[in-house]
Amino acid sequence: MHYEIILSATRSCEFQHFYPANTKRVYNFSKMIIKNILAPEEWGMSPLKEMDCIHSEQKVAVKYNYWDYINGFNKALLYENANNKHSWFIKICGNIFGRHIPNWFCKWRILYSPSVKILPESYKKLYSEWVDISPKIIILQDDNIFFEGMSIMYFFIEFSIPWIMKWSGKLIPLPMDSHVYKGHFIPSSGVNYYRRTRKERFMVKKMNIL
Repeated sequence: MHYEIILSATRSCEFQHFYPANTKRVYNFSKMIIKNILAPEEWGMSPLKEMDCIHSEQKVAVKYNYWDYINGFNKALLYENANNKHSWFIKICGNIFGRHIPNWFCKWRILYSPSVKILPESYKKLYSEWVDISPKIIILQDDNIFFEGMSIMYFFIEFSIPWIMKWSGKLIPLPMDSHVYKGHFIPSSGVNYYRRTRKERFMVKKMNIL
């Protein structure tokens, strides 16, 4: 909830949580609608400058800086319910094109986004045609600020294509002297996060793109 509060207070994201029909104790699935991305220059003189807001439930002040804001986009998605059956509906609104999109958000979007493979054939055809004629992509290429994965990011944003992601977890044995806590990205499967359990193993949490 801490990072959701930061993203909500900055009017960057809207969150909705939905419960199963038989209980109000856990979230069944959630929505994250991204409406605005703040660039570093919009924050002030320093990214360490602190902002504050009031926690809606605990009624206490929450202080945060720009690095907490960036961190919020990753950590807000780490929620999982006790039944390990939570999923996220994620959508980026096209109006963020009206502002500068920071590089860190481009990397976040590429890391958490689905690939072209999930699109219906008609959309794949549209994408292949759009890449060659999109004014935004052409400008980025001419300015030498284009990188791999940016075209699919802009395609999903421009046409407001949402996607669904879900955590799945399992225990795997790793060497006792291993100190890996965060894993690498597997393009076709999702994002891996690791944390040590009481049994000195690691819980693998993989964000699957559905």
